Amino acid sequence: MYGYVWSVQAGLPPLMPLHYNGAGVVDLIGRPIELIKLPAIGTGILIVNGVLAWAVHRDERPGAHLLVWAALVAQLVFGSGAWILVQKAAGE
Repeated sequence: MYGYVWSVQAGLPPLMPLHYNGAGVVDLIGRPIELIKLPAIGTGILIVNGVLAWAVHRDERPGAHLLVWAALVAQLVFGSGAWILVQKAAGE
């Protein structure tokens, strides 16, 4: 995710929509570098869930697996969010 967000920085406008409300109206505008927050949040979730999964793995294997899978799903959600924001900002 970091590589994708970093590689598209040059092709984005100086200000771009970063958040849309429920009605599809832009309610947050910022610089493209702020997109790096999405992979950073995903990485934070991955680290926290990984540590928790490691801590409970011996006693609660299904719970540990759930934590790891949830972290991977969060990566997909944040990655697709970054992709959608870039596509809308680029006008595609």
